[in-house]
Amino acid sequence: MPSYSEAPFIASCDEHTQGGGWTVVLRRQDGSVDFFLFWQDYKQGFGNVQGEFFIGLDRLRALTKNKDQELLIVMDNNEGVQKYAKYSHFAIDNEQNNYKLSTLGVYTGDAGDSLKFHLGYRFSTRDRDNDKDKNNCTNLCTGAWWYVSCHAR
Repeated sequence: MPSYSEAPFIASCDEHTQGGGWTVVLRRQDGSVDFFLFWQDYKQGFGNVQGEFFIGLDRLRALTKNKDQELLIVMDNNEGVQKYAKYSHFAIDNEQNNYKLSTLGVYTGDAGDSLKFHLGYRFSTRDRDNDKDKNNCTNLCTGAWWYVSCHAR
């Protein structure tokens, strides 16, 4: 769809959860892919869409720049219990603004609204520290995110 991205890419879709129609932007399932990576990796995306992967910040920005996308986060624990967090709107800024988490709509779900804590913060990776903590939170948490100061306090 040219209004979202002029560069086509392969995507994974979820046609079952919450009525289907979801583009999967991140999947962690078995630890087979290392997510403790660098800015360029997160910018371009990595992994395999059939397994563990991240779609890439440039693609995520293209998909969300019109601020008309929902976000659904689905999590399973080790006992097979599934919880979800759903946001009515979701968008990130461009690379010049370090892919800041710029829009989160209304939360619904049973997983807890922990993403709102990160609203307005820039994306950090192991080689680009954009959080407010004196240390790089990606080193402590071994993964990239829109960290404020590592964890909600």
